[in-house]
Amino acid sequence: CLISDSTTVVGMGVIPSPPASKITGISTKVGSSLTGSTGNWMSGVQLQTQWLTDGNPIPGASAASYVIQNSDKGHTLAFQVTATADGYQSVVKVSAGKKIP
Repeated sequence: CLISDSTTVVGMGVIPSPPASKITGISTKVGSSLTGSTGNWMSGVQLQTQWLTDGNPIPGASAASYVIQNSDKGHTLAFQVTATADGYQSVVKVSAGKKIP
């Protein structure tokens, strides 16, 4: 009987990802719509999106588009994409922020 004391641990791969997500929209006025871009990911990746204000999740704001609210005035909005896939570490990408005047 042969017993081995060594075990090889195989780490999870990292999902190849596009550059950070982007926000598009002509206006940063209250009532205007912004759209977040997730980018192109490898097949099999599940994406979860979330809008952020000053780095904190906005409750219920997980669609690709977001209508600027009165409460957003004076804050910075960003769009976050979290990518997951079996056998890979999750990847989080956050857009550059847009200051709402």
